[in-house]
Amino acid sequence: MELGKRMNSYAPVTVLFTNGIFLTVLVVITVLAGHVASSASDTDALWINVLVSLIGGLCGWIVGTGLAPYSPQELKRFRDISVTASAFLSGYVVSKLDRLLDATLLQNPTDHAIAWERAGLFIAAFLATAITVFINRFYSPPIKMEDEIGGGEEDKKGR
Repeated sequence: MELGKRMNSYAPVTVLFTNGIFLTVLVVITVLAGHVASSASDTDALWINVLVSLIGGLCGWIVGTGLAPYSPQELKRFRDISVTASAFLSGYVVSKLDRLLDATLLQNPTDHAIAWERAGLFIAAFLATAITVFINRFYSPPIKMEDEIGGGEEDKKGR
């Protein structure tokens, strides 16, 4: 059986390569979570790092899913959600984020190295997850969708 059909993917090598890179990045993030903020000796700091990475990964999952909808109905739903979320983020969160950065991170950056390291963990987990979810959804549509776009067995038998 062909690899693309077994994986239900138009580009199985791309999907496998992306998943391999994701696994590598996940291992690196896990190792870094143990070393950021001297967390090797402080279990509370370790769990905070894990939580920051997990939240980054979950946010990346949401964004990756929203960037590659499976159907026109999902596309409409994602657009409605993104309009609401962007209104909230552009208003309230951005105004509070500016104050937070000024008060904590930008006054004396050397005193806040731990916060910057945790921001790096968040961003790394976010990007790795968003890219992986996007690639997997984009190149591996559900079987039902494949039938609707003309690639399924029923379409081939009927013609």
